[in-house]
Amino acid sequence: MKSGELFRYSGNNECSVMEKNYARVVNTKHALGLNSCSSALMLGLKSIINDNDKVLMPAFTFVAVPSSIKLANGKPVLVNITKDLYIDNKDLEYKIKKYNCKYLMLSYMRGHIPDIDELFSICNK
Repeated sequence: MKSGELFRYSGNNECSVMEKNYARVVNTKHALGLNSCSSALMLGLKSIINDNDKVLMPAFTFVAVPSSIKLANGKPVLVNITKDLYIDNKDLEYKIKKYNCKYLMLSYMRGHIPDIDELFSICNK
C-alpha cells in the first residue's frame, strides 16, 4: 500500500517479481500468484475437468474443496469417511463405478492421512 503499486499492474511489484522468479525455478514460461488456495484448487480443476464432470471428494472436508469443484463447473460426489476420519475405500470404489468418476480431490482433516498406496491402487484401476 505504501508503494502505491496495485497488485500485478505495474509489472515490477513484489507479486510480479515472485511470479517471474518462481517460473524460473520450476523451469516454466509463466507462473501466477493467486489470492487463496481455493482459487488455486478451482484453476487446477478448470485445467483438467469438463463442465459437469463428477469429482469425488471426502464427505468430511473444508469448504474450499466442494466450492472449488462447483466453481470449476464440476459436480462434487461425496465419499463416506471411516470412524477414523479417513476416506472410506469401499465407498470410494463403489462411487467410482456408480458415477463413472475419473477424478478424486483428496483432502485430509485433522491430520488423518489415509493409506495413500491403497488409494492409488484403487484410483489406478
